[in-house]
Amino acid sequence: MRRLCWILALALSYFTVSSLSYQLQIAGGVTPIWPPAGLALATLVLFGRGLWPGIALGQLCFQLWAGDYFSNALLVTLGNTLESIVAASLLCWKGFDPSFGRLKDCRNFVFLACLIGTIPSATLGTLSLLLKGKIYLTDFRHTWGTWWISDVFGVLIVAPFIMTWWSGGKPNWRSAISNVLELVCVDGLILFAGLFFFDLSLGFQKSSVPTLCLVFPSIIWAAFRFGVRSAVTTTFLATIFAVTPTVLGAGPLSTLDEWERLMILEFAMGTVSITALILASLIAERTKSEWLVKERTRALRQSESQLKLITDALPSSVAYFDTELRYQFVNSTYMKWRLKSVCEVLGKKLEEVLDEEDYREVLPWAEKTLRGQTSTYEMRLRYWNQTRDVLVQNIPDIGEDGRAKGFISVVTDISEQKKAEINLRKAIESADAANAAKSAFLANMSHEIRTPLGSVIGFSELVANQQVPEEERDYYVAAVKRNGELLSNIINDILDLSKVEAGKFELEKMETPLSEVLSDVTSMLQLQAQEKGLALSVHIDESAPRIIETDPLRFRQILLNVVGNAIKFTQRGSVDVSISQSQTSLRRRILKCDIKDTGPGLAVEQATKLFQPFVQADISTKRTFGGTGLGLALSKRLANLLGGDVVLSETAPGKGSTFTITIDAGNRSEGVPTWHPFHKPSFELDARLDGIRVLLVEDTPDNQMLVGCYLDLAGAKVSVADHGKEALARVESEDFDVLLMDLQMPIMDGYETTAALRKSGYKKPIIALTAHAMKEERIRCLASGFDDHIMKPVDRGILLKTIAGLHRDGRC
Repeated sequence: MRRLCWILALALSYFTVSSLSYQLQIAGGVTPIWPPAGLALATLVLFGRGLWPGIALGQLCFQLWAGDYFSNALLVTLGNTLESIVAASLLCWKGFDPSFGRLKDCRNFVFLACLIGTIPSATLGTLSLLLKGKIYLTDFRHTWGTWWISDVFGVLIVAPFIMTWWSGGKPNWRSAISNVLELVCVDGLILFAGLFFFDLSLGFQKSSVPTLCLVFPSIIWAAFRFGVRSAVTTTFLATIFAVTPTVLGAGPLSTLDEWERLMILEFAMGTVSITALILASLIAERTKSEWLVKERTRALRQSESQLKLITDALPSSVAYFDTELRYQFVNSTYMKWRLKSVCEVLGKKLEEVLDEEDYREVLPWAEKTLRGQTSTYEMRLRYWNQTRDVLVQNIPDIGEDGRAKGFISVVTDISEQKKAEINLRKAIESADAANAAKSAFLANMSHEIRTPLGSVIGFSELVANQQVPEEERDYYVAAVKRNGELLSNIINDILDLSKVEAGKFELEKMETPLSEVLSDVTSMLQLQAQEKGLALSVHIDESAPRIIETDPLRFRQILLNVVGNAIKFTQRGSVDVSISQSQTSLRRRILKCDIKDTGPGLAVEQATKLFQPFVQADISTKRTFGGTGLGLALSKRLANLLGGDVVLSETAPGKGSTFTITIDAGNRSEGVPTWHPFHKPSFELDARLDGIRVLLVEDTPDNQMLVGCYLDLAGAKVSVADHGKEALARVESEDFDVLLMDLQMPIMDGYETTAALRKSGYKKPIIALTAHAMKEERIRCLASGFDDHIMKPVDRGILLKTIAGLHRDGRC
C-alpha cells in the first residue's frame, strides 16, 4: 500500500511538472529543457527503480491530456520510462553518490545519465512523431537532436538540484537564509557591474548575449563559499530566470530569431551546469580530502598519545633505536629505571647511556637485531642503583626495502620470577621427597596392615577346621579378635591424623583428675612392660596440678602413644614417666610429662624426621620394630591442639631417649572435679530382643549373616533385604519394629530409602549402619531421618543395647 502511494504521488508530480514544462515551447513547439526527465531520474536514484510505474503513468496521462493518440502516447511513455530506468541502472552500476561529493560521480552522471541514458526517450519520441506524420524522414535527425538535447538539459539541471537537497542531509535553515542573502547581494553586485561594463539598459533593448556570462561568477562564488548544494541551486535558479524571459520573447536574447535563441540558451545552460557540477565536485573532493587529512592528523596525534599512555603504563621499559643505536623513543618506565630525564636520553647513543659492562653485553644482540633477526635473551642489568635479572626482547623494524631501519627493545624485570622459579624448584624437590617418603610409608603401612589381616584370615580358617581341638579353637578366636582390634587401631590413627591435617578435629575439654588419666595409662601398659622385663614407673611432682582442664581422651591417647613407643623400642632397663608443672602464668598452667627410656636412642638424621607423618626412623625392610609411624606424628598434632607440644628432649645412639609432652592444664581452680572417669560403655552381652521384628537392609552377604546371627541369638525375628527398593516393598507388605539400614547399596542407597520412607509417613526407628567413622557422617545421618548411627565393624553389644533401648522407650 505504501509503495502504491509513492507511485501515485510520483505520477501526479510527473504529470504536473510535464504540464508546466509544456508551456516552455519555442521555435515551432520545441522546449529548450524538459524538467520531468530530471525529476524521474532523481526519484529512481533516491527511492529505487521500483517506482518506474509512477513515471509511466504520469507520462501516459500527460500525453493523452496533450491530445496525443494512445499508440503514440504509449511509445513516448515507453521511451521516457526506459530513459529513467536505463540512466538510474547505469549510475547504480557505477556506485553513484547522489550528493556529488566526488569528481567521478559528476563524470558518470554527465556521460551515463545525461548523454547515454536520454537516448531511448529521444529515439522513441522522434519515432512517434514520424509515425504520427508530424515530421518527415528527412527531419528525423534534426528532431531527434532537439529532443535529446532537451532531455539532456532536463536531467543535467533538475536531477542534481533534487538529489543534492534530498541526500545532502538536513539543512540548517538559519544558516541557509543567511547564505541566500549573501548570495543575492553578491549576484546583485555582479549583475550591476556586468550591466555597467557592457553598457546595457535595464530594458534589454538590444542583443546582450555577453550578459549570460555573468552567471559564472555567481556559480563560482556559490561553489567555493557554500558547496555543491548551493552551486546546483544557483544553476537551477539561473536556468529558470534565463528560460522564462527567453520563452516570452524578452531578455538579452530577444533580438535574435527563435532558433538562435534556442541554440545560445541551451549552450549557455549546458556550459553553466557542467561547469557548476565539475567545480562543485572538485571543491567537495578537496574539502573532503582536507577533512580526511585533518582527521588522520588528529587520529595520528591521538594514536601517538595513546601509544605513549600505554607504553608508560607498562611495567616493562620500552625503547626504540635507529640504525646508529640512537634513542628515538623511551617510555616513562625506562626513565624511572635509569633515573634520567627524556632530554638526557633521546638522541643519545646507547653507549652514552649504559654502563660500559652492560653495553658490551647488549651490543652483539643489538647488531643481530639490526640484521633483521629478532633476539631474546636474559641478563643481569644495573638500574635503580642495583643489579636485577631482566628479559630483553629486541624486535627489528623492517622497511619497504627489506632492511631494518631500527628496532624496538622491551626489557622486563624477571627478578621476582627467578625467585619464584627457585622456590618452585625447591618445592618440587620437597614434594618429590615427601612423595618418596609417602611411598615408603605406604609400603610399611601395607606390611603393618597385612600382618594382622593375615592373622585374622589364617586363624579364621583354623577355626573353621572341625578337627581343631576346642582349647586351641578358643586361642584362635582370641587371636582373631586381638588382630582385628589392632587393625581397628591402625585405621583410627589414620582417620584421626587426617582430621587433624584437615583442621576438622574437635576437642571436648573438661575438668579431669590427673591421677585417673595416669592410672588408666599405667594399667593398660604395665602388662606390656612386664612381658618385656621392663620397669615402668610414674613420678608426680608436688608442683603438678591435681585437676587439669583438657580433653582426657586425647591426652590419654598421647600418653599411650609416647609411653607405648618407649616400651616397644626398649629391650632392657626401664621407662620412667615424670609429671610436673613446667611454667605458670597468671591464668594458665602448663603440664609437663617427661618420658625417659633406656632404648637404642636415635641418630641426628633420624631425630629430624621423627615427627613427620610419612617418615619413620627406620624405613628399611629389615626393621626390628613394627608400627605404622603415625603414633608420634598424631601425638604431636594432638598436643598442639591441646595447647602444648611433643618434642624429643634428649637422645643419643645407645643411650636412650627422652620425650617431653606439654599441654595447657587450664585455670588454677582446684574445685571438685566434674569429669567422670572415661571408660567404654559396658553393654550387656545377654541383652534380649525377644519378639522384636527387625528388617536388615544390607547388600553384603557376610554382613547379612554376621548381623543376622547377632540378632537371632538375642531372640529377634530377622528379615533381610538386599537394597533399598526391596526394603520399601517389604515395609509396605510386612510390619517391622525397627530397620537396620546400610548407607551404601546398589539400586537405592540408605539415604534415598530413608527419605522415601519418611516421606510416606513411616514412623518406626531406622538405624544407620556405616563404615564411615567421621563425626560429620553421624550428623548427616541424623539430619536425614535416621534415629541412630552404628559404625562398622558392628559391635554386638552396642547393636543389641541400641535396639533394646529403643524398645524400652516404646519406639519399637
